[in-house]
Amino acid sequence: MKLSELVILIRAVDPDCTYMDDAGQHVTTEWLVGRFAGRGFVAPTIEGALTEMCEYLNQHIGHNSIVGDAVTKSGWPDLKKVKEYLKAKK
Repeated sequence: MKLSELVILIRAVDPDCTYMDDAGQHVTTEWLVGRFAGRGFVAPTIEGALTEMCEYLNQHIGHNSIVGDAVTKSGWPDLKKVKEYLKAKK
């Protein structure tokens, strides 16, 4: 998966899920799992924050939880499947 494609998808789904402040570049999982189960990641660069988020989502594939359910059903990490999953949720 290309991180550049992932950040474009995230910003298209929910632009508030990425932002920069004094702490660094932030990205949250809310674009995929919703506000209730969302988690944030911060790093000096967007690539660093996305990498941390991807590792977190990968750990939850098949996990019996809200996050695991969304990650597994979405087809993560296949972005084509994730896009279709998100379209169907709208």
